[in-house]
Amino acid sequence: MDTTTPTATANTGTLVLMMGAPASGKGFIRTRDYANLPVVDSDAIKATHPDYDPSDAAGLHVLHPWSSREATKALYAALSTGDSVVFDGTGAKAEKHVGFANAAHAAGYRVELCYVTVDLATSLRRNAARERTVDESVVRDLHASVAISFDIVSRYVDSVRVVHN
Repeated sequence: MDTTTPTATANTGTLVLMMGAPASGKGFIRTRDYANLPVVDSDAIKATHPDYDPSDAAGLHVLHPWSSREATKALYAALSTGDSVVFDGTGAKAEKHVGFANAAHAAGYRVELCYVTVDLATSLRRNAARERTVDESVVRDLHASVAISFDIVSRYVDSVRVVHN
């Protein structure tokens, strides 16, 4: 259970970096706790691609590099406004999230890391129940690597929330 309070509000110049394994509940927490903030989400961007098919896990994997690049561009554009924003991603690539944190700090932002955790069995069960699934091997790999990434990224932010979902 989450016992912390989100600190980001509109117009405070805060970047909220969401991270957690697939199907950990990041979207639920984001909607519950940061509903007043604009969101950059590579999965939402992926859904705008003409080849998007939520039932084709292999096809979604192929689209991921494109949606990731588009999300990165969208985040940097958002950071140029000075307004608060949420970046929703797994955070499995620590260097990418550290780069986002550093860029936000350079732009005068405060950075909050929101790490949503869940046990692997729950993540796998939730993933299987979704329309847009991630290959089970990817869920397993990311579940392990996100925890390592969190240890690294957490050193580069101003505040950390860990939400056990």
